[in-house]
Amino acid sequence: MKDRTNTMWTFICNYLKVNSSSMISDSVVSKSYKDVYEIVDNMGKKLKETIPTRSKCAILCDREFNTMLAVLSCWRAGCVPIILSKNYGINHSKKIIAKSCPDIFITDNDIICDELIPASDFPIFSITRGEMTGVTCHIKVEVSLIDIALIMFTSGTTGYPKGTMITEKGLIANVNDISGYFNINSKDKILIARPLYHSGVFTGELLVSLLKGVNIHFLDQKYNPLLIIKELENQEITVFGGTPTLLHHLVLFIKRMSKRLQIRVISISGECLSGEVAKGIRSVFQSTIIYHVYGLTEAAPRVSFLSPDLFDKYPESVGLPLSSVEVRIVDNSGNTLGPNIDGNLLVKGPNVMKGYYEDSSDDSIRDGWLWTKDIACRNNDGLIFIKSRADEMIIKGGMNIYPREIEQVLLKNWEIRDIIAYGIRKKEGMRIGINVVLSENVQLDQREIMSICSNTLPLHLLPDEINVVEHIEKNASGKTVRPKYINK
Repeated sequence: MKDRTNTMWTFICNYLKVNSSSMISDSVVSKSYKDVYEIVDNMGKKLKETIPTRSKCAILCDREFNTMLAVLSCWRAGCVPIILSKNYGINHSKKIIAKSCPDIFITDNDIICDELIPASDFPIFSITRGEMTGVTCHIKVEVSLIDIALIMFTSGTTGYPKGTMITEKGLIANVNDISGYFNINSKDKILIARPLYHSGVFTGELLVSLLKGVNIHFLDQKYNPLLIIKELENQEITVFGGTPTLLHHLVLFIKRMSKRLQIRVISISGECLSGEVAKGIRSVFQSTIIYHVYGLTEAAPRVSFLSPDLFDKYPESVGLPLSSVEVRIVDNSGNTLGPNIDGNLLVKGPNVMKGYYEDSSDDSIRDGWLWTKDIACRNNDGLIFIKSRADEMIIKGGMNIYPREIEQVLLKNWEIRDIIAYGIRKKEGMRIGINVVLSENVQLDQREIMSICSNTLPLHLLPDEINVVEHIEKNASGKTVRPKYINK
């Protein structure tokens, strides 16, 4: 295959050079952009000497700093990175490896590598040693990957993860669009506390920060709001991104600890944001510039953002599409719906994936439009409101019920610290279930919780099943893991 100009490396290395004095750090090292450029340039050259251009490189590192080095080195070598995350467990990574059949494996931990794959199956490049082991002569390059920047897998909470093929053109367009509105600069310091496996973190935090020359600090840990608060203070962080769930928990701990944190910019993404949670965030971060944004892995990921000056008025809105993105709200037949009518959200733009890797049967993209599987509407001003995932909607008695309708009402009650609603499929039809986490020192039984529900929820939203639990499951990025329809 003919070698080609490496678009992603050309794009990124220019900013590493321009912002050479900005710093990137974690608990182990602190390097300038200039240092990172030199490390990646050297490592990328070594990769390029041993594997063909457009080879697929699976990346699994203990430290996200090293994940970053590995991705940039892949781009330097003209290869296609596939980011894995240890926070999702070995079995999850095995599924991705089985699906993507990578050509080489890049790691900073040989023990993890041994758990994932037999040593004879893949050549392995060690980030820490800067050397390749194993045979690379069998690698067969795929023509379909000629324009692909990376294969980014979805979290796969409903089954096997899917590999979205993000093009170089699409990723660059998305990074440029985000950079155009995101008010951060070289005087800022961002805390990246979630895995780069998530496209919102990889694109919206890491890549955009590199373009803007922002100082970057990685926090390697599983979901731990208390540790994040400590790092926000100790590292004098001015920029932070998180899910509504993560920020809600930060707010609860900050209030309990009577702390005052001065975060200049916050970006909220990953889940539907309720008005109640938004008020809580604002009550702690009173002078903070807050962006509420929306995206999905299949769109590289950013689709829209809410201007900070509208956050307090429309906190549940994800704003307007990015400059290179179009959206439509349609019915199931593809007919465009008018303002304030819920329907399927469609997205079109250079950022939309080329398709799922090794899955030609998928019809998510039709006539150039990505069917996001999200239910949304637009108000009279064109602002987008995400209501639910299509597969989370509960149809009970012929009525469409969005789980967060229930959640945002019950969260207003001080006795309830956290809640998640979901559908239960029975022979007689759909029913509503809720899992409830009670506030500290509160003891309520199911009957008492139902009394709260009866006093605050309309009849059609009342739960049929109530469970008091100690915690609501969160994934590695702090996003709530919502149970899918339960059959009983």
